[in-house]
Amino acid sequence: VLKFAKTTGEAVLGTLDATGNIRVQVWNGSSWGATTLLANVGTTNDAYRGFDIEYETSGNRAIVVYNNANAADPAYRIWNGSSWSSPVVISAPPTTGAPLWIELERNPLSASNEIAMMLLDTNANVYGMAWDGSAWSTMGTAAAWDATAAISTKKIIDIAYEQLSGRAMFIWGDSVATDQYYRLWNGTTLTSATLVDIPASGGVAAWV
Repeated sequence: VLKFAKTTGEAVLGTLDATGNIRVQVWNGSSWGATTLLANVGTTNDAYRGFDIEYETSGNRAIVVYNNANAADPAYRIWNGSSWSSPVVISAPPTTGAPLWIELERNPLSASNEIAMMLLDTNANVYGMAWDGSAWSTMGTAAAWDATAAISTKKIIDIAYEQLSGRAMFIWGDSVATDQYYRLWNGTTLTSATLVDIPASGGVAAWV
């Protein structure tokens, strides 16, 4: 994963290698810094992208959320332009397995530091949260969004923001053939899960 800051030439690169090491390093516009080891997920879960990186739009800080050595709760670290913060565990998710897929997306509005997060774990649990610039919010949902997602070993989750309104859309595939669900977050309220049925697909989602 490679992400650039919104208003500078800085970038953060994240890699997951065949030994299960998740590492990050920073591009300062002309050269790469040393790598920082975040966690090791072993040689089974190295097949899945259990991490992602995103920059705050306004603050220009980079956040990486990652599978914390196969614990049920992921962890995150922040790059402030000169150093990485200490690891912090995100203990709110009600998911029960190691996160195999993590997706981040930044709010495009110029004054916003919001970052939306979605994860899918080994038990096919789906859950989402939002970063407000200082902490992760459950957006008012304590339970897993879907405890029977289509599959855990393929990326059947994604997030995108409406560019004008700043609303985030979370979408995922369910275990029922042809069924996808989405939720919208406007910074205050999260909608309930709404069905997107695709009869022509003929099966459950494999990738979203």
